[in-house]
Amino acid sequence: MSAWKKKDEKESVIIGIDFGTSFTKVYFDCLGKRKQPIVFSDKENPLTKSVVYYDKNTKHFFMKKTLNDLEEIKYFKYKVINPTIEKKRQTTKWKTISPYFLCSVFFLANIIKSSKKQIEKILNTSNIEYSINMGCPIDNFEDEHRNVYDNILQYANFLADKIKSTFDINELEEFCLNTKIEKNKYLQTIPELFAESLIFIESNKIGTGLYSILDVGGGTVDLATLYVRKDRGKEPSVKFLTQEVAPFGVEIVLQKKFPTEWVSNYEKCKKQLKGEKVQLKEYFDEKEAKEKPTELKFRREVLRPLFVEAKEKIHKAMEECYQKGKLQYFSFGGGKDFQWYHSIISTLNSSFDKAGIPRLVKTDYEVPESFLEDGIEYYNGKNGEIQNIDDTKWNKKNLYSRFLIAEQLTRDYFPRIEGFPCDYDKEPIFQSKSLDDRLDDNYKEIYGN
Repeated sequence: MSAWKKKDEKESVIIGIDFGTSFTKVYFDCLGKRKQPIVFSDKENPLTKSVVYYDKNTKHFFMKKTLNDLEEIKYFKYKVINPTIEKKRQTTKWKTISPYFLCSVFFLANIIKSSKKQIEKILNTSNIEYSINMGCPIDNFEDEHRNVYDNILQYANFLADKIKSTFDINELEEFCLNTKIEKNKYLQTIPELFAESLIFIESNKIGTGLYSILDVGGGTVDLATLYVRKDRGKEPSVKFLTQEVAPFGVEIVLQKKFPTEWVSNYEKCKKQLKGEKVQLKEYFDEKEAKEKPTELKFRREVLRPLFVEAKEKIHKAMEECYQKGKLQYFSFGGGKDFQWYHSIISTLNSSFDKAGIPRLVKTDYEVPESFLEDGIEYYNGKNGEIQNIDDTKWNKKNLYSRFLIAEQLTRDYFPRIEGFPCDYDKEPIFQSKSLDDRLDDNYKEIYGN
C-alpha cells in the first residue's frame, strides 16, 4: 500500500485559538505540512480585536461597525466570569443568558468560520477535518465556572457554518437556551498558563531549574513559578509550584490609575502605563500607600506571596538560583512589555535578597527561526487573492509573543505537567483524530500501532 495520501483523503488541521480579553489570535497546523498564524483583516492586522457591535433597534449583533449608532461591546471574554471589569454599564437589556456568553458565542462562531475559510484558501482544498484547541482562564476548571468556555466553544463551532457577520440576538439566545448539542470530542479548552509552560519543555536554551511566568492580559495577570527538569535520556518534565490569577490586567490597571481619563484619553493613558517605571520603598510608607495603592497591592498581595510560597515548597532549587544570582521570569501577553509591571517586580529584589530569594530577571524566550524567515500569508477578501502581510509594519519577534499561546495549542498531544494548579487534573492528552486513522499499513509496519 502506498505511503502517499490518497487523492480523496482528508487533510487534518488543528486550529489553536487564543481567545483574549482585548485581542484574539489564531494559528493552524496542517499536521506539520504547513503551520502559520491566521490573519483576518484586509488591513493586514494579524491581531483581531475581541469586539462585537449591537444594534438596539433591530436587536442584531455585528462583527463590524457598519452604522454609527451601534453599541460597542468589549471585554466579554473576561466578563463571562467577572462582569465587574468595566465600570460603565451597558445600556442593552437581555433575557436569561449572560449577554457576555452570547457575545462570546457570536464572536467565536465568526472567528471559526473565517479561520476555516482562510485555511481552505491557503491549502487550496475544502476536504479538511478539523479539531480546535482553545485557550481559556483557569477559572474554567473550577467549580464556580466549570466548563463555561467549553460550552461557548461547542455552541460557536456548531453555529460556525450557519452564522453570518450579523445575527438576531433573540434567535441566538433562543438557540442557546433550547438546543442541546452533542459534545464534539475534537473541541478542547486548555488553560493559558498550561500552553505557555510548554515552551519550557521544548526550548533547548532552557535547562533544569526554577523559573517563573508573568502573563499580562487585558483583564488578569497570570503568574506562576515552576521547576523544569531535563535529565539526559529522560523526557523533560515541568512541575508547577505556585500560581496566581489576579485582576491586574492592563485594562483593569488603567481604570484604577486613571478613573476619569482612561475612556476619553485611552491611548495616552495606555502609553503612560507602558512606559511608567514605578519606584516603591522597601518598607511600608503611609504617604506612599495613599499615592500608589494599586502598585503596592500588586506587590504585596500578588507578587510577594507567590515567591515566598515557592521557596517553602522547593527550598533547595531556590537556594541554587540564589547562588547563581537570579531567577529568570518570562513575560507573555499583550502587556508583556509594560514597564509598570516589570518595575514593580524589580522593587522586590532588595527585600528578596535578605530573605534568600534570588533577584528576578526578565528573560526573552526563543522565537522559532521558521517564524522569522517565513512569510505570513492571508486571504484578502477584497481581491480574492492570497497575499503576504507587510513585514515592514511588524516586528516579528514581538508578533510571535502575541501568537505564542495560539501556536502552542496547535497540537494533537499535550504532555502531562505535574502539579498544575486549580484542579486541572484530567489527563491532558487530546488528539484531533486517532493516529491510527492517519497511518497507512506501511507506516504501521515500521512504527507499530
